Amino acid sequence: MSKKRKNRKPTNSKIYRLFDYLFMAQKKKNSLRTHKHAFTLNDEENKVFNRYVEKYGVHNRSRFIREAVMLSIIRKLEEDQPTLFD
Repeated sequence: MSKKRKNRKPTNSKIYRLFDYLFMAQKKKNSLRTHKHAFTLNDEENKVFNRYVEKYGVHNRSRFIREAVMLSIIRKLEEDQPTLFD
């Protein structure tokens, strides 16, 4: 008998809904990526990054970096939103 998977809700559903929305929008034809951003790593950072990519089987480095950056930005924006009691 197989076990059923529990549907787990993310800890902060607003963040994940926004994150899903942003990345589902990339599938639309009108959301082509035309803006480029470049960054450099030192030797130590590059070693850590390459070790992580190999250990966890990241096949698309560009997508991995883009998702990591966008998730970090979205979390920060969620934290900075004004609340009712501010």
